[in-house]
Amino acid sequence: MTDRRQLKPGWKIWRFDQMATNVNVRIDNPSESGMEHYVGLEHLDPDSLRIRRWGSPDDVEATKLMFKKGDIIFGRRRAYQRKLGVAEFDGICSAHAMVLRAKPEVVLPEFLPFFMQSDLFMNRAVEISVGSLSPTINWKTMAIQEFALPSLVEQKNLVGLLSAIQSAFDAYREALDVAQTQLTNIRDSIMWGGEHQQLKDSLIGSIPESWQAKLIGDMVDFQGGSQPPAHTFEFSPSSNNVRLIQIRDYKSSEFLTYVPKALAKKFCDENDVMIGRYGPPVFQILRGLTGAYNVALIKAVPRQGLSKRYLYHFLKEKALLSLIEGLSRRSCGQAGVDMDKLKRYALPLPPLDEQERLSDIFDSFELSVKNIQARINKLGPLRGKVITSSTEVVDVLRI
Repeated sequence: MTDRRQLKPGWKIWRFDQMATNVNVRIDNPSESGMEHYVGLEHLDPDSLRIRRWGSPDDVEATKLMFKKGDIIFGRRRAYQRKLGVAEFDGICSAHAMVLRAKPEVVLPEFLPFFMQSDLFMNRAVEISVGSLSPTINWKTMAIQEFALPSLVEQKNLVGLLSAIQSAFDAYREALDVAQTQLTNIRDSIMWGGEHQQLKDSLIGSIPESWQAKLIGDMVDFQGGSQPPAHTFEFSPSSNNVRLIQIRDYKSSEFLTYVPKALAKKFCDENDVMIGRYGPPVFQILRGLTGAYNVALIKAVPRQGLSKRYLYHFLKEKALLSLIEGLSRRSCGQAGVDMDKLKRYALPLPPLDEQERLSDIFDSFELSVKNIQARINKLGPLRGKVITSSTEVVDVLRI
């Protein structure tokens, strides 16, 4: 709960049910709803208020919720994904969402989405979620949560700055989509067709005459990680310890702990190509990691004639990624890559100097993607600062 003794002048504490209405209009037969838009949780982008994708009510079954233009669609299931969108049209949405409507006598409809986007709100939402596999928020618990809000006058002043930040965020997201598409297209186009060279037939189709077709298993050694004993996880950073790289939530790599060098058997550096062996998603390709790695990771070591950088980009190639689901198997209840089948997949292999030149091109596109993502990452915390510290002056154009 909020400490009333620390409230800023003009701020007041409200229960969430005093701030918003839970609109619970249920639609049992989506195809007969008369609506044109269906918004599932998969259509909501984390940390973005804009709904850029949607489906058709004809494509879904089971009970859904109706929403109106201006309503907030909040993903109450797996709230840690931070999915929240403001509807620009009428439609129906997943029952794993809440449809919320601001009470304008307490909070401006334009301000509430920004407030719900803040860490202040999202952290509380995660805390009150129940369930282990798919933690979910129920309205009764959400309704009694208390939050401090500025006055309506101050909310109106903040909306202008928050809207500017959101506009910048959306612009960067659009740029990120374009950059990612360009990277995918240029990588796939060159790897399978070269750069307008004369082509020849091979076991994987037409490839440039100076290239070869090689099986991955003939060009790459795969080295699995090892799990240090559990008691080693108490160690902290020191000259005698190294970071233990693990996969968290199958989506990102993090340095979660440290282990003694003497017990860490498998190591990688930032130039090595690392594969996440479990999922979903079942296939991740990582670089920039230094330390010991555990059984959730596999190091892909290229043999003579194949560069690390070219291998990295090939493993991220679109056709291969789309095939990976078919190469998956299940072990101990988890999906994972069948490495034996992956080894039998062929790759188009240019001469080594050509691999390096092409990798320079792919790296430059990937760097553009990373730079845009870095700007997006700065905007998220900036919004939170505006919410929690309305007196702070922020120049959006200087991030």
